[in-house]
Amino acid sequence: MFPLRKRFYFALFAIPLFAPFLVAILSFLRDRTSFESLSDAAVILPMLFCLIVLTYPLGLLVTAASYFIVIELAWLPPFGGVLFLIPLYALVGYVQWYRLIPRYFKASK
Repeated sequence: MFPLRKRFYFALFAIPLFAPFLVAILSFLRDRTSFESLSDAAVILPMLFCLIVLTYPLGLLVTAASYFIVIELAWLPPFGGVLFLIPLYALVGYVQWYRLIPRYFKASK
C-alpha cells in the first residue's frame, strides 16, 4: 500500500546521520568556522527535522522520549541522545507506515 520500498525507507535514515557533517561543511565553506564553534542546535535541528518528517506523527513520541532522556535524566549529551534514538525512530516509522496505516486503510472484501 505504501509506495516506498522498505529498504529505501530504512536507507533514508542515513540522512540524519550525515546531516551534522553537511551543516559543518556548509558552515566552514560559508565563513571558515570550525565544527566546535557550531551550537548544539545548529547540529541537532537538521537531524531532528529529518527524523520527524520520516516518522510523523508517531515520531513526535520518540522526540518527547529523547527530550526526557537527554534533558531530564541527562544520560547522554544532546547530539548523542539523538544518535542513540535513530533506531527507535526507524522502528516507530516502520510500524506506522508499513503496519498500522495499511491495516487501517485496507480495502474491505
